[in-house]
Amino acid sequence: MRFIPGWLLLVLVSACGSKDSAQGDPDGGGGTAGEPDASGGGGGSDSCGPWNCDGCCDGDGCRPGNDDDECGAGGAACQACGQWGECSDAAICELAAATRWDVIASSGTLSASNHAGGDWDGNGDLPDVYLRATLVEPGSVEVRSERTAAHETLTPTWDETLFSDLPAGALEGMQLEIFDSDGNADDSAGICTAAVRLEDAAAGVLEVDCPRSLAAGTGDAPARAGWTLRLRLEPRSAGRPDAPPLHRNAAPAATSAPGSCDITWKRDGEWESTYTYDAWGREVRRNQLGDEAVDWDCSAEDHCEVAGGLPLGRRMEPGPFGWRVHIEDGDLDSRAVNLYDGLGRLVARDDYDASGQLQARYLYSYTAMHKLQHVKSLGSDDSLDATDFDDRGSPILISGRALVEKLELDDRGLPVRYKVSDSSIPETPAGTAWDVSYAGSGCAAALAAEVTNGALQ
Repeated sequence: MRFIPGWLLLVLVSACGSKDSAQGDPDGGGGTAGEPDASGGGGGSDSCGPWNCDGCCDGDGCRPGNDDDECGAGGAACQACGQWGECSDAAICELAAATRWDVIASSGTLSASNHAGGDWDGNGDLPDVYLRATLVEPGSVEVRSERTAAHETLTPTWDETLFSDLPAGALEGMQLEIFDSDGNADDSAGICTAAVRLEDAAAGVLEVDCPRSLAAGTGDAPARAGWTLRLRLEPRSAGRPDAPPLHRNAAPAATSAPGSCDITWKRDGEWESTYTYDAWGREVRRNQLGDEAVDWDCSAEDHCEVAGGLPLGRRMEPGPFGWRVHIEDGDLDSRAVNLYDGLGRLVARDDYDASGQLQARYLYSYTAMHKLQHVKSLGSDDSLDATDFDDRGSPILISGRALVEKLELDDRGLPVRYKVSDSSIPETPAGTAWDVSYAGSGCAAALAAEVTNGALQ
């Protein structure tokens, strides 16, 4: 079975939730959407944007984009990283690596019943609730684990320091688990992982909502009963106290949902896969040839699980183009954090293992004039793949390590056929072709807006 390009899946996941009309015309400037101007892109030649700026835009001016107070790339609006941020290798504001922090367990709440619906202790007594936090510091393989005292209440207040003088990089991968202390057989209320954003550190507070599992648990992955947690983040370093306030300059999140979207792939005319996305751009069904179809059960706008299987939660937040920014994606063995710029383009992906140790960082950069996207992995300058776009911002060629694919577009600029022109994969020889079709009220229009804007993810 063909492995669908991760590049396109990211486009499709994000595009199934359309932009709010208040965000402006799809071409981002003067002229008609999809028609190039003299500068080679889709926008007006007098304004700054993806069509004429490789750095970031400060009004109509193009800046280099590598400054902590003017951070950005590929024609996105410049971001100001604030006291605790820095302009990262992904050209977005992230928590500055040199800052150090204390992590204090403040308070929490626990569901009155365990996941099975019964009393925690079987006799009506309140649970003895404690928190365990686990992390790995950057550059280390040693797993650190600390716990709080246990309190017999559903609303514990601890005010206990879990970790002191942590480097910023350790905050991203914390694993958090609430327990009911029962002597030598403590009951887990479920595991969730922290995704500390720059905004959380600037506010000094991280709020974690670990929702109740929809599916039954397993021996390796106990079901979650549902809990919330409040952690305080107290700085041990000064940061940049004279810096301008943190400002992301992102477009407002869309507030309306355009409808669902089905994406169907066929190889050489034979059906292979169909992916179904809901109105918020979340994958809710995957039906691949040779595999049992997988359905996600979504209890709320920010939580989905595979029904009847291993609990798999995917946290999302309001992003530049709606509820599509994946903060957690994976299971207890792995987790991915995706970071987006002000135009909604994916600029970095961090992969963590179960202990919270960073395994890899993938960087996605955009060259405005040439419409070139290339991907790099942490610690390596090797290009994983590159995408060339036409002057509308529509993809026409994907060059990877193993495959080179030419794309055929429909009259809206949407990719409808992928044909392999060069391949080192025996199962996918040159000449292999995939046809892609789109169905659903929220699919084609949103995809057209994305490719015309050139803000591909």
